[in-house]
Amino acid sequence: MARLRAEALTSRRRQDVDRALARTRQVTPIGQHGTPVFALCHGGAGNALLFLQAYQVRGEAELLNVVRETADFMLNYAVEHEGTYLSGVSVSGKGEPDESMMIGEAGIGSFYLRLRDPFNTPCVLAPAVPANRAGQAPRQKMDRATMERTLLRKCFPRTLKLANTLKMTIPSDPGSMDRLVPTNRDGLADEEANRLAEICNLEQKKLSLEMDLNPVLVSFKQRYYYEPSLAFLQVAEKEQLAARLSLAEEVTLLAHDTNWLDPQQKFDQDQHFMLLVTTSRGVVEQSISELTFDLLTAFAKPVAMSMAIAAVVTDYEVPSEQLTQVRTALLTQTRSALRAGLLRVLGH
Repeated sequence: MARLRAEALTSRRRQDVDRALARTRQVTPIGQHGTPVFALCHGGAGNALLFLQAYQVRGEAELLNVVRETADFMLNYAVEHEGTYLSGVSVSGKGEPDESMMIGEAGIGSFYLRLRDPFNTPCVLAPAVPANRAGQAPRQKMDRATMERTLLRKCFPRTLKLANTLKMTIPSDPGSMDRLVPTNRDGLADEEANRLAEICNLEQKKLSLEMDLNPVLVSFKQRYYYEPSLAFLQVAEKEQLAARLSLAEEVTLLAHDTNWLDPQQKFDQDQHFMLLVTTSRGVVEQSISELTFDLLTAFAKPVAMSMAIAAVVTDYEVPSEQLTQVRTALLTQTRSALRAGLLRVLGH
């Protein structure tokens, strides 16, 4: 898509576009289960959008014929299979409905809309910047210093709030935030320095998770594990306790002294516990209790549910008369974590 855009801007035919179109000529890729895939990400709709974009740039009828051929094939397949469009990721190969954009039916629908009116319907794979009244693409005037300050406010809002309160010298760019405390250490009390370092480290951790975020992969994992988790919760309790579980890769557990979810960011003697959960829409913060934190930590490595619960009971030195009650509560929390996607079932 980017090469086609360059071709349109320069009015020069590009050979790399020719090669890409030749490689993408198979407009209905076959998935791992031997069935056609129609998704935008790696299926027929995405390939067809490439040819439709090429048709708009080059005006060659043959390119539009490929698009129509794909649309006809997809429609005929849906008619023959009771309205089913196979998503880009089908766990069982049975065509489970998927409503997402890149690998689901929303993307397939956007392809049909664009095919109906290609010159007035935006392409989700090649979004265009709207022109201003003069017909020119708007350009935001922003020098490097302004851009860096904007990024700092976006990535480190809590750190900057505290730093401004303490009247500190703030680094000029996000990549220098690890020098914030050392640069200002002489003018800070120990408590202030510790609080600032902790909040800055937490925001750096969250930023790192967001930069590594792969929405498609996260969405796939969520669907892949969701149904097995629900099925697992229906088996007998004895079988559940014997099963091996593990903390989901998308979950990060944090223990810290600053209650950074509190607007005042108070630093106290109590520890605060939270989750950073990577979702397809970003990294979500969630405050949790110390008991929940210790229970989830017990699943940091694959372990039988019964052993993880026993480890928490031992750590808390639960009196014998309360054992049954506490074990039941921990079992309930473990099941809730499974439903929420915080834990994975590895086998039972």
